[in-house]
Amino acid sequence: MDVQLGLYYLALEQTYYHALKRLSLIYLRSNQCISYEVTPEHLTQIKDLIEDLALKLRSDQDWHPREGEQCDRCGYRQYCSAQTPNPEPLPQTAKPPRKVQLALPLR
Repeated sequence: MDVQLGLYYLALEQTYYHALKRLSLIYLRSNQCISYEVTPEHLTQIKDLIEDLALKLRSDQDWHPREGEQCDRCGYRQYCSAQTPNPEPLPQTAKPPRKVQLALPLR
């Protein structure tokens, strides 16, 4: 099952307390519709995937910058290894990384 659809499924199920049997993605530009039959295996799979991602997000302190269109507006270019061959160290006044708290009730 598509991850996006799996997240939508869980959100709808928890909002309306009703299990869906079929989910569809509709691509408006191409007028294409992709549908999935929902099975108990799909639900287990998406819950496991979300749990794994949540644990990784909570413990991950290793961030790798990715260049993109946003780089030309960024105020941290001089500290970024993706933009500068020898980036400056972060100043002593930089804020420490924030702890992330995730909450998603999965019944």
